[in-house]
Amino acid sequence: KEEANVINNIAIIYSEQGIYDTAISYYQKSLEIREEMNDANGIIGSLNNIGNLYQGQGNDEKALEYFRKAMDISQLVFPEKKFPTLLSSMAKSYSEIGEVAEAVTYYQKGIEASKMNNDVRSEINSRTNLANLYIGLGSTDQAISLLTEAIVLAQNSKLEYLEGVIKLNIGNVYFQLEDFPEAALYYKSALAVYYKTNDLEGQINGLINMALTEEKLNRSDSAQIRFSQAREIAEQINKPDFLAMTSNYLGKNYLQKGDVKQAEHWLKNALRVAETHDVEREYYMANYNLGLYWFKQDNFEKSIGFFKKALQKANEMQSVILQKDVAESLWQAYQQVNQFEQALETLQLYNALNDSIFNEEKQKQVMALEGKLNLKMKENQIAGQAQLIAQQKKILKQEKNNKIFIVIVAVLAIGLLIIFYSREQIRRQKEKAVLIQQNLTTERDLLQLQMNPHFIFNALNSIQSFISENNSFEAELFLSKFARLMRYYLDSSSKRWVDFNDEIQAIELNLELEKLRLNNQFEYKTIIDNSIEADEIQIPPMLLQPFIENAIKHGLRPKKSGGMLEIGFKQGNGFLFCYVEDNGVGREAATKLKKQKPGHQSKGVDLTRSRLASFTTKDNPRIMLSFIDLKDKSGNPTGTRVELFIPFQYM
Repeated sequence: KEEANVINNIAIIYSEQGIYDTAISYYQKSLEIREEMNDANGIIGSLNNIGNLYQGQGNDEKALEYFRKAMDISQLVFPEKKFPTLLSSMAKSYSEIGEVAEAVTYYQKGIEASKMNNDVRSEINSRTNLANLYIGLGSTDQAISLLTEAIVLAQNSKLEYLEGVIKLNIGNVYFQLEDFPEAALYYKSALAVYYKTNDLEGQINGLINMALTEEKLNRSDSAQIRFSQAREIAEQINKPDFLAMTSNYLGKNYLQKGDVKQAEHWLKNALRVAETHDVEREYYMANYNLGLYWFKQDNFEKSIGFFKKALQKANEMQSVILQKDVAESLWQAYQQVNQFEQALETLQLYNALNDSIFNEEKQKQVMALEGKLNLKMKENQIAGQAQLIAQQKKILKQEKNNKIFIVIVAVLAIGLLIIFYSREQIRRQKEKAVLIQQNLTTERDLLQLQMNPHFIFNALNSIQSFISENNSFEAELFLSKFARLMRYYLDSSSKRWVDFNDEIQAIELNLELEKLRLNNQFEYKTIIDNSIEADEIQIPPMLLQPFIENAIKHGLRPKKSGGMLEIGFKQGNGFLFCYVEDNGVGREAATKLKKQKPGHQSKGVDLTRSRLASFTTKDNPRIMLSFIDLKDKSGNPTGTRVELFIPFQYM
């Protein structure tokens, strides 16, 4: 037994050093000895250790194999004994492979097992992990409820350290929800616990979170005080990662306040500590912040040098988010020194990284929706089973006083009801799943519509043309506007509502680029009626874009000169009345030209009809779209007018 324990400890040492293959071999040797001895407790421990090792490496499928073996043995040999840590480990692996319903079930089993064992620490751990799972699903109310219950457990058991950690987690939830006043309350409460328990590292984390919240609340001076306090504690414990972190935060705070001397001092200090002690993330942050520092001083050459170091470190860390942030700053710096080729390359890198993050976020949203759906179906299944059991008990109780025939009829009736209920639930869940898929498809199609490949290709050609003509000012102007428009497209594509003013700015920015690209072939104007409360309302994004694109492409472009595009908005009866009017060649002539030059078939109008239909309800039946062919007194075409009513909401 002691030999098995020693071998198991050797495995732990190799595991902590990252030598996983050797660690596995020692765990297996320990397991073999314990199996020869029929040491059930030891076997369960070895299987759990191996599972945890695979879990730490991200191989959760393999981890679950060992966890399940351990669970089977525990239920066979110790049917009355509970293993909350094993249940929690299984729940974590189920969560990682996307089986959310199973993860929730095992976390709940872990909570119950902890209660039976009177193991408060394990119960708090299971509640915290389950709360983090609910946060990932967007169910923040359930998460906060679990964490609040965990706080009560920690207080009753006088586990003050855990109380501070939980309060810090709740503060993080409210911070993510951008409820900064509520986040500040929990951070302050957690900080009080850390002061009481003399937990210096906890104090540093609490002070930094408080400072970041103060910055969000536009209290920069208070944030600086918190960062300085965190710095003083970091100097006491003399840990390089905390020293570099607090220096970075202080430097960035001073930079935002315009105190360049103090900013440079702290950022150089952060870089020195991070470089000396190989603190990767803080090394990245120090270089990135110093790049921002020199950018603000208009020393773009130095700025580029620091940004390049930051980008290299972000690549080594394989952090797409960090790469994207520094790439955005780097291409702007290249523009300032007229290195347009490098600027374009870095902008393309930024766009690729941004697309990658966007797609990853979409995938997470899809997984979260699938998780919620599976969890709901699991809950319905459990509820249905519980209902069935209750009915069966009732039937058994009545069986003593009723005839067999009546009992059989009752059972059949209950069975039919259950089948009908189950089918109805499945039908509703299918309808819900179809609706979710339709929404995701609409979002995808909207993004594809916004990111029109012809528009992007033509815009980049225009930029290249400006560069070839040594017209750096026009190239820089066009590139800046083009980047702003692309960013708006990406930001708005996942939103159902956007601010009215932001949408108008995007429309005008698009028109500026089209006008510039077509050599001022047309003029445009936007008319916003005084009845519209522009600063107070939101509308669905990009509803007018297909009609604006068609007006330019099919109406004004063939006209060559003298084109005019007018876009108008007026508020009334709970809707916005909008129109897009051009003085182009008209739809009949445009159709003939289109047949002569077949090419890309736009789906924008059909997509807009579909999106408008999704807003149509019994209360909002008036959402409609119409096309009007404009003609003079002689019946000759003078342009096209598109009219539509679109919904809006107040902020």
